[in-house]
Amino acid sequence: MPPGAPRRAYRRELIAWSLLPIMFGAVEGGIIGTIVSRAFQGVVSDGVLDTVVAILVGAKAFSNLSSLGWAAIAMGRRKIRFIVTLQTLAALCVLVPAFVPKTPGGLVVLTVAMIGVTVFWSGVVTMR
Repeated sequence: MPPGAPRRAYRRELIAWSLLPIMFGAVEGGIIGTIVSRAFQGVVSDGVLDTVVAILVGAKAFSNLSSLGWAAIAMGRRKIRFIVTLQTLAALCVLVPAFVPKTPGGLVVLTVAMIGVTVFWSGVVTMR
């Protein structure tokens, strides 16, 4: 490894990790719940909308249960590559709300993506 490589890698990782609060601010349960309830009001019934908001708010608690699965899946795998893959998947899921149409199908896609963010990020935290 070249002499300055670890320092450059650390700098890049520090920049990437410093952007995480912005990413998580967008998908935090209370924030995404409010966005979804306002954006999809009148698109689906109130009961469906309330259920989806409850699922989104509770997604973080569910993702904690997935840590056991991530630990089992990661056994014998290259940890850094695995973590980078999970980080990439989480980041892609964060982009979904920007492109989802305001339709019942869009609500389903958005819900799955937001659950995906928390589950994939749980894998990153488990592996770190």
